[in-house]
Amino acid sequence: MECGDISDNGPVTETSRVEIGALSQPLEPDFVIKDRQHTSKAEDNTSESYDTTQSEFEGSPEDLSDIPKVKHYDWTSSKPKLFVRVEDEFKRYATKLPLGSNYLRGCLWSPDGTCLLTNSCDNVFRVFEFPPALTPNPMDYDLELNLMEPDTLPAVLWMREPELIYDYCWFPGMKTTDPITCCFASTSRRTPVHLWDAFTGTLRASYRPFNHMGESIAAQSIAFSTDGQLLYCGFNRFVQVFHVCRPGSQSERRPRLGQKPDQGGIISCLASHQCGARGLYAAGSFSGSVGVYTEPGRQIALVEGPRSGVSQVAFAEPVNAGSSWYLIAGGRVDSQIFVWDGRWMASPLVVLHRRVENYQRFQFGLDATGRYLFTGSQTGVVSIFDFTSPTVGVGEKEPATMFPVSVWRAHLDSCHGLSVHPTLPVVATTSGQKRPSSALPSNGRRKGKPAADLLPSPKRLCERCKSAEPVKAEENIAPNLTPPSSDSESDSASEAQLTEDDAISSAMLVGPQLDRMPLEGCLYRLPIRNELALWAFPKGSREQA
Repeated sequence: MECGDISDNGPVTETSRVEIGALSQPLEPDFVIKDRQHTSKAEDNTSESYDTTQSEFEGSPEDLSDIPKVKHYDWTSSKPKLFVRVEDEFKRYATKLPLGSNYLRGCLWSPDGTCLLTNSCDNVFRVFEFPPALTPNPMDYDLELNLMEPDTLPAVLWMREPELIYDYCWFPGMKTTDPITCCFASTSRRTPVHLWDAFTGTLRASYRPFNHMGESIAAQSIAFSTDGQLLYCGFNRFVQVFHVCRPGSQSERRPRLGQKPDQGGIISCLASHQCGARGLYAAGSFSGSVGVYTEPGRQIALVEGPRSGVSQVAFAEPVNAGSSWYLIAGGRVDSQIFVWDGRWMASPLVVLHRRVENYQRFQFGLDATGRYLFTGSQTGVVSIFDFTSPTVGVGEKEPATMFPVSVWRAHLDSCHGLSVHPTLPVVATTSGQKRPSSALPSNGRRKGKPAADLLPSPKRLCERCKSAEPVKAEENIAPNLTPPSSDSESDSASEAQLTEDDAISSAMLVGPQLDRMPLEGCLYRLPIRNELALWAFPKGSREQA
């Protein structure tokens, strides 16, 4: 498959060790990153083969000395500027989906900052090249003076998964100048774990997990180890570990078959400590627990996090030298982000708040210093938290919290995807959410049923609810059940605007809220915006304290 081609995957065959490293040929001095499509064909035609050894992956994470040193940016001095917005790109290859339903499911910067990977409802991975990171001196590139027009940043690679995508992650030592490291892993429903080539868009290898009955199963979450040698895969109450250099079914199960697991539930997210301790990784589950492990699978901590299930875990390098690491966990249908100190994990150090009311995976990101945490919300607002800010007590039995130091409205729709650039003051955000058919445009609904038939019927209310507040229920349901006179009126009735003040004010609330927030339970009625946005912050930097 050539670069840019997109096709449905058939049965996936196991890839040999030689095929994994088919792009390790040295680059020519006149190599230009922008000519990715032309160089891909040249690489595919090479006939020289070699044996991929473990040492090639082992040395990758340490070979990062040529990456520019990270500056300590002041993310809160002023509001960011929109560098580019991409929306039309996600309307391609989505012809089988209802109009407006190809919402994004997250984004992720590559470790070297040259590429941005996105996931959307059409099960297509898109790779975008970031022009400032491809210049000879990326740190000197003036982002504010080179803002791009909307939809002028096309994707350079498209990779389709046959089923719903569960999780994906970049190889930790990825560098565009070294094609062997340009890869990422993904897992999807009813398919093996795939290792994709981010240089050509082809499939490098497959890792096939099996259960105790010999049946092929799909991993719910994946993560590379710190050095990139291991690939962790999460399942129901256990983790399987693959060696990256050995595709196929050979793996290690943790805990072993027959041993009672300490952590229950589906392992929904995984993360390894990329900055400090080697062999340290965390696992979050849909049961609400978060476990911290060290190689070879020894558990060192097990804590309770979001009750509705953990959707993301991450390690952070503290600003001060008092603690070796922080553990951060966010959940689904939960507005809380838990932060634990690695020295004492009996209770959270602080709990951050964002507005989340659905089952989407809302990403949070950290800057390179580990001081600032970025997170989106279902109202389209992005909040920045400073770990050096003072905490606020909300009760004797409640953990402390803190206010965001900066907020801005990134999207009119739900802002669930967020990733912070590793070296430049740039933040990528994605928007969109799953909606009921009644909230989609008229030509995106199911034929033969009006919008009113797709809404809950008043007859489905229990007798207690009917007798308690019959007038209030009628007021809430009757306007929505009125058949619109035209498609245009239907679309306008299904959408609800949220003002800038209402969206930002809900992001500034901390602790348990007793008052009803704007559009509570109806945020799916926000304007449909399935888009990617890159935000540029001022270049002013500060010295680390």
